[in-house]
Amino acid sequence: MPIFEYACNQCEQRFEKLLRKSDQEVDCPKCRSQDLRKLFSTFASPAADAPQDFCPPGGCGACPNPGMCMN
Repeated sequence: MPIFEYACNQCEQRFEKLLRKSDQEVDCPKCRSQDLRKLFSTFASPAADAPQDFCPPGGCGACPNPGMCMN
């Protein structure tokens, strides 16, 4: 069962959801909106032990990959 990361387009809440079926409906745990966007996820590995921060919507302007900060 895959875990997906989402951000709500209404309240900007970020959350993870374990989905049992690919067509399962997902809603925001804070405001219950279904207006969501999937986020790029990082996975756990021995080389990935440093924390990763995400840029705010629209990016910070300093990243080579808009949407993901490395600072």
